[in-house]
Amino acid sequence: MSDIISVYHNEFGMGFRWKAKQDDQRMQLIFRDMGFYLTHQEIQTFLKRTEYSLQNLHCGSCPNQAHCRSYLLQTPMQYVDLAMSESELHQLKNLLEGCLFYDRFENEVEQILKK
Repeated sequence: MSDIISVYHNEFGMGFRWKAKQDDQRMQLIFRDMGFYLTHQEIQTFLKRTEYSLQNLHCGSCPNQAHCRSYLLQTPMQYVDLAMSESELHQLKNLLEGCLFYDRFENEVEQILKK
């Protein structure tokens, strides 16, 4: 773990930067045995798509709704979509929001220190 700079984590996954690639603006996101290496803009896009999926849940009467992977989520990667459960969508939303918050915070602190 000494090769990374942790940005944010929750029960579902984590976001971090590689120390060896500190000049790179992308962030590594790991969840559900997958890794995505995304820019700030791609993370924002991913969050918008996750929020859209959460707004369009369609299994209201299903007793297994929270755990059934019946929602297809488009990722920022053109050829990669994910089957997600409602619970996973909520956890992913939290992970993406946390990573974006700390990324913005880090940029604000950098700007203040440059003044």
